[in-house]
Amino acid sequence: MPGDGRSISELRLGEGRGSIGARVHGLALIGSAYGATDIAFVRASFDAAEIPVFVLGADVHAVLSRAAVAMGGARIMVFRRDVAAALSVLDTCAFEPAPR
Repeated sequence: MPGDGRSISELRLGEGRGSIGARVHGLALIGSAYGATDIAFVRASFDAAEIPVFVLGADVHAVLSRAAVAMGGARIMVFRRDVAAALSVLDTCAFEPAPR
């Protein structure tokens, strides 16, 4: 997920890219996904929860997967009315390492 070691659920509304949500009417940025597997996981999770999700840049990552980190990942956006539910889905799907 994010290149700095955090899971996607640890990113919060607009973190690091506060202005992009304002430019896309009615949408809020809730995080980023890195790579085709993460993008597919996000889409499947939101589909199961029946929350519309928009993954901006997913097509680029499918073709140029090595550029995902340099591009800041694919932006995961939802309608503003769905932010709380979307963050709940991400928290439910968060990766937690097994105890040692």
